[in-house]
Amino acid sequence: WTPYRGILALGVASTVVECILCLFLREIKVEEDEATRTLDTITNESDSASAASTTTSTQLRTSSFVVSKTSPLQSMKNTFRKGSFRRYMLLGIILTNIKVIWRHLDATLPKYMIRKFGVDVPFGSIIAIEPLSIMLSTPIIAFFAENSESLPMVLIGVSVASLSPIFVVIFPNFIWAFCIFLVLFGLSESIWSPRYYSMSVCYAKEGHEGVFAAFAFAPTFLAQLPVGALSGFLLSTYCPNENYCNGTKLWGVVFGMALLSPGDG
Repeated sequence: WTPYRGILALGVASTVVECILCLFLREIKVEEDEATRTLDTITNESDSASAASTTTSTQLRTSSFVVSKTSPLQSMKNTFRKGSFRRYMLLGIILTNIKVIWRHLDATLPKYMIRKFGVDVPFGSIIAIEPLSIMLSTPIIAFFAENSESLPMVLIGVSVASLSPIFVVIFPNFIWAFCIFLVLFGLSESIWSPRYYSMSVCYAKEGHEGVFAAFAFAPTFLAQLPVGALSGFLLSTYCPNENYCNGTKLWGVVFGMALLSPGDG
């Protein structure tokens, strides 16, 4: 029994529990009913004038969700005709550059750190800084940016993510530079990622949320295609072994690709 087996066993157990819970979910449709009623009538005895004050109470009503009878192909065509969907899809494609950085954390950073700092470098603990930064900063960002619009938040987060690799470009020989890079990259994820995924629900027409949600994850899958080959090329060219490892050039390429994302122009 090893820790890796324990992680795999926990993942399998969690998936089984999730599948069982899904069997008890019920698809419903939530509608709002606005009812206007008069609260009180205030009579002013001095000038014999009266005024009525009203308030609007919102009541939620649930009903069974009815699946659309439209064919999948026609539903796809209707979705592609919408300008909001095309803009959202374009934003997702451009955000692929940010997901490329995220993929380099798995494909490039571990090998680079071993070749640069030796086999004893705790790269696992260092990489864990990024998800820890996300976990700690997400509730704080959500609290202070509750009333902010989604698109500006996405652009701000993407700008932070694009600029975060500059520390490892300037200081590639110091571990603390990678720690700062991972903290900022995790912070940027907590800024733009929740708003980007929420936009898929806000912009989607009822019954078309799945198509928007599918394209919301497009940057992750698109980023996986070039990163494997690019990572191998960068490592073999700029950091082939412990005797020669030019971190400035290697991470400079990653930094340059990140600058192609929106929000930096």
